[in-house]
Amino acid sequence: MASDCRQAKDSLQSLSGAAADILKQTQIDYVKKDPHDFCQRNMLLRGLNANGVTPPNVDKISTDELKEKYAEKILANSDFAASTGWEHSLIPTYENRNFSFGTGTRNINFDLASGTFSSPPAYTVHLSCPIGQIEWSQTACIHLPPVHVPEEATAKKLAACAEMTFWHSKECMKGLSFIQSNMAPVLYGGTTLMPPQAWSQVLGETKYDEGLRLAALKIIERTKGKITDKNANIFSDLQDAFKKSGMSTEDAKQSSFDVLGLIGSASANLAARFYILGLSTQKTKALGLISAALPLLDYQKSTEGKGTLYSLPGSVISTCDNAKTYHFWLAAYISRTLVKENGVSTSGAAYASFVAEKGYQVNRELAHETDKRGNAHSIITKPPYDPVQQVQRMDLNFAAAGAEFGAQSVKSSTDLKLNLDQSLASMIENSNVTPPVSKEEAKGMGFVSSYLKWEKEVSPNTALEAIQKQMNP
Repeated sequence: MASDCRQAKDSLQSLSGAAADILKQTQIDYVKKDPHDFCQRNMLLRGLNANGVTPPNVDKISTDELKEKYAEKILANSDFAASTGWEHSLIPTYENRNFSFGTGTRNINFDLASGTFSSPPAYTVHLSCPIGQIEWSQTACIHLPPVHVPEEATAKKLAACAEMTFWHSKECMKGLSFIQSNMAPVLYGGTTLMPPQAWSQVLGETKYDEGLRLAALKIIERTKGKITDKNANIFSDLQDAFKKSGMSTEDAKQSSFDVLGLIGSASANLAARFYILGLSTQKTKALGLISAALPLLDYQKSTEGKGTLYSLPGSVISTCDNAKTYHFWLAAYISRTLVKENGVSTSGAAYASFVAEKGYQVNRELAHETDKRGNAHSIITKPPYDPVQQVQRMDLNFAAAGAEFGAQSVKSSTDLKLNLDQSLASMIENSNVTPPVSKEEAKGMGFVSSYLKWEKEVSPNTALEAIQKQMNP
């Protein structure tokens, strides 16, 4: 399938209609035939390109050959990867996923051979911190600073929601207002806490402690070998652990959303953030272990076991193993919270959560890039179907599914059946091939014009539309 991922180079500035159609159809055929290979290949190429590595005759190199010959070069110049190891989780090889897991849990004392998780051996201090505060090393409750929201943000919220939906724009705007005022990132202790409510609840209340310990033990068992249970998934494992700890079915479900919302804010990097913050309780050790293990377990289940991702609910199908399903869980946590605690409609919450993800994608920094940001201005300088665009589609696809899954979970069951491989293909089918602009041209373009070009190429809204069509065929 290497030839299916070829990128036009010399003729990009003068793509004819026929050439553009062929280029687009090639990508559609590829993602439909093998979405697993499509995702892994684009993750590899994204990392290589960002690190200044261009394999010769890349069109003729299979994805497995890319892994074997070039995986180590992706992180060669990354000091951050060397210090924390979490970025190795983005490289779809067993060696890198296992290294990331080992590095992410190096400060967590557990006996993998015996399956015991005993550091500290027992809870010696029980704190119950009020909402808005988090437990700090079992000795104090720390208050998180409030978030300031500028007044001019109101007009931007309205425009962002109206662009997605007319009928639900009011509820979407209501949801975005809550996200800005209560879930915006908070900088504390040299790291980012987002959403602060999830950090406050999970780290500040003792009800999560025993369930997380049991879940960590289960995760340790799963990392020892291949996952033979095709229905195994983190959402079920967490709920089972919380129910064993004494919670009701509904409380176990909510606690699982809370935990996965927290993990969704940091991915496999959660343990490193705890370390930076000086947090070393049994709870944080369990959380760090679980988050660090998810990319490895995804690899074991989807690549080695040829199944769907472990890190998604059992009813959600995806073979796109890019180690970034945290986009699903953060969106799910946000939309569920909007419906359950803030009275936002189910549709409004899903739209608001997805709009927030779009904002992140347009403005975020891309890994390893030192001279440009991953916002609309820099992305539009990429050639059509560049790995950066493809990875953004994957992220947006996960977020769209999570937004609907979380919103629907309040008033219905959490067995919403979704196929994310199909919705990812829909995004490419609805995309448009346009020649990239030069860096000089991009700098002269305003945000609106550059955003519209990005939206035309990436087709982000199609992700949510495709998910909604699956819910209402």
